[in-house]
Parts: sequence; structure tokens; C-alpha cells
Amino acid sequence: MTRWLPAALWLGLAVAGFAQTSTPATPDAPATPLPAAPAATTPAPNTPEEYEEEEFGPGLRTLRRGEIILFGSLPITLFLSYEAYDIFRYFANGRQAQYAPWPLRSADAVPYQDGETAGVLVAAVSVSLVMAVTDYLIGKAIERRAAKRRSHDS
Repeated sequence: MTRWLPAALWLGLAVAGFAQTSTPATPDAPATPLPAAPAATTPAPNTPEEYEEEEFGPGLRTLRRGEIILFGSLPITLFLSYEAYDIFRYFANGRQAQYAPWPLRSADAVPYQDGETAGVLVAAVSVSLVMAVTDYLIGKAIERRAAKRRSHDS
């Protein structure tokens, strides 16, 4: 029961959110002609404005890039972590058919224990985090090298 509680709560909140956003039924209004479309040069009043170049500081742009790398790489690192753990588990258990890695897994395969699943998830998030931090450090090194080059050219 406790395993399904977060999923049930999330589903209940999602349903409640969709129920509140529905439009109420209105009686049929008499047909009125639509106003003429505005000129193409004036933007619609509900159109969002594009971000300015300097609207966000360099720190926020760097943080956003790190977030994109972290969450973008997570599906790949999760898959590779499961595959690496499957292969390790297969050889650690004497290459028994019940522990075969994913493409060769049989119907009577031994399921993961909760600790194993948590370990694989932690490993995947850790690898994604290392990738994001590495990207940040490489970017800083490139910036320093470019600043040195500019200072020598001046």
C-alpha cells in the first residue's frame, strides 16, 4: 500500500487540476460576426515577449545548462547503469540463466531487490551529475583560455 501512495496522490492531484481547468458550459450565444483580424505588424496581446540577451545573468544560464545536461543525460545513464549492473549480477551469480542481462533475460528471471534498484538509480544520477559538473569545468577552462588569449592580443 505504501508503495502506491505517492502515485495515487499524484494521480489525484492531476485529476483535480484537470477538473478545475475545464470551462463551464454556457448557453448558446447568438452568432455575432468576428472582428477583423489585427494587422500583421502588431503582436497579439497574449503573445509572450521573447527574452532579452541580458535578461538572465551568466550564472543562471550556466545553471540552466547544467540542469539540461543532468536531466537530459539521465535516461541514457539509467539505461546504461541497469545494463552494467545486469552484466555484473550475471557474472557474480555464476552465469545462471535467471540472472541473464536484459536482452537475454528469461521469463523466470530473478527480480531486483529494493536495495539494488536504489543503487542503480543513485549510480545513474551520480554519473549524470558528474557529466554536468565536467561540462561546467570544461566551459570555465575554455573561458579562461579565451580571456588569456584576449589579454595577450591587447
